Amino acid sequence: MTWLPGVLADWRTRGGNSEIDLVLGPDPATDPEALTAFAASALAADRTAPPIAEVKPQLGKPGWSDPPDFEFHLLVCTGPRCAIHGAASFTHMLKEELKAAAVFDRCLTTRTGCIYPCNRGPVLALYPHGHWYRLPNRAAARRFVQTVLAGGGTADDLRFHTARAVRRDPSTNPEMTPQ
Repeated sequence: MTWLPGVLADWRTRGGNSEIDLVLGPDPATDPEALTAFAASALAADRTAPPIAEVKPQLGKPGWSDPPDFEFHLLVCTGPRCAIHGAASFTHMLKEELKAAAVFDRCLTTRTGCIYPCNRGPVLALYPHGHWYRLPNRAAARRFVQTVLAGGGTADDLRFHTARAVRRDPSTNPEMTPQ
């Protein structure tokens, strides 16, 4: 909701259909009844949200053209089977743990579709290290963050896979012992 109005306004200035009345309503993720209320107001032409025409066109911050500088890339599976195991809320909880351990700024956290194996969810792949972890609850996520990311150690009982490239060449990551 912070960047979408600018993106839609940018679309309109780049030749989007000016006959379409673009209006954004409240975020249904924060208010379960928001979608129903917004749909009803849109159908009644009773607009409570500001029209996109009043928003400055922008595609985001200038820095969004460059990759962020990070030490760890956390690929969090949010595919349908991991979702059954709580992956949707897992991402938010993981970010809370990253902030608590003061490593949030060192991590790029990316929600992905299915990255396999589906029966181990929630699954997280840590790059550039090439290790995959099963983090079934907050305690496991906290230990992963504190031990692996903040402490530079391993959490072998949580790790279930190491990428082939790392297994072949352990010198690519000497502080992590490949399986």
